[in-house]
Parts: sequence; C-alpha cells; structure tokens
Amino acid sequence: MKKIIIAILLLSSTAVAGPKSSPATVKETVAGKHELSGSTSASLLRTGGKTFLGAGVGYGYYLTDSVKPGVDVDFVVGRHISALALVPNLTYYADKFKSVVPFVSGGFGVVTTKIYSVTNTTAVLGLGAGIKIPFNERVSASTGIVYSRSFAGKGSNSFALPVGLSVLF
Repeated sequence: MKKIIIAILLLSSTAVAGPKSSPATVKETVAGKHELSGSTSASLLRTGGKTFLGAGVGYGYYLTDSVKPGVDVDFVVGRHISALALVPNLTYYADKFKSVVPFVSGGFGVVTTKIYSVTNTTAVLGLGAGIKIPFNERVSASTGIVYSRSFAGKGSNSFALPVGLSVLF
C-alpha cells in the first residue's frame, strides 16, 4: 500500500512545470524555448488517508505557445521509504487570463519504490489542472491539483497539491 502512495505522489509534480507567456507583454512567445522546473507536493491517498511529501525536477520544450512535452524526475526519501520516478508528460496552456495562465497536464510514467527491503516497479497515470503565475519573462510559479491512478495490484487513487517554480531559457 505504501508503494502505491509513493508512486502516486511522485507523479504529482508532473502538472506544475512551465509558464506560457510573460506578464510584461501579450506578444511574448515561448515556442522553441526550454524550461527547467522544480516542485514539491503533498499527496493524500484516498484509501488509508496517509499524506506524503515529495519533490521533483523537470525539463520541457515548448513546441508552440500552448503545447509543451516534458519529462519529470521525482523522488521521495523517508523513514524506511524511498522512491524514484521517470514521468514523460504533456501540458496544454490556455490563453492568459489577467495575470495567470490556466493549464491541464497528463503523464504516464514508471516508478521504483523501496519500502524496508522490498523493491517494486509499477506504472502510474496522472491528470492535473492548475494555474501558472509569471513573475517576469523567465520565472513563474504554479499550483494546481493532480489526480493519479496506480496500476499496481488492484490499483489506487490519490490527489496531490503541487507547488512549483520554473525558469525559461
């Protein structure tokens, strides 16, 4: 059960990567730009009520101003628990509304968990939505909610609240 919780938590950082445009100018384009991101999240497993904290780093490349494929590497280290995930993802950014950019994201990845001395590898799927808050042309913060489904055993559902920062280059 703890393996599933960790796998789901790790996927939660998928939805927090990437600004769409600068608050300074509506004409700013991000197509063709790279992005590095970092995030942390709290995840709650629906069955069991356990909460875990995790962190991750990500990379993305804007194909257009609205579409960004990317990949996240997420990790959790805790008492008797460790996990590492690789999660390819795709994020769509809507048009800027006032000073925020709404987005939706989805990812499918693989996570390896170790609980005490038992190691397991499983797949997870995550769907998220949130907002990006650009500070300037390069730096943004983001937050949202992510629903995740683990495919280990009978499967498991969770919700996460990720918070992240990203930099365009």
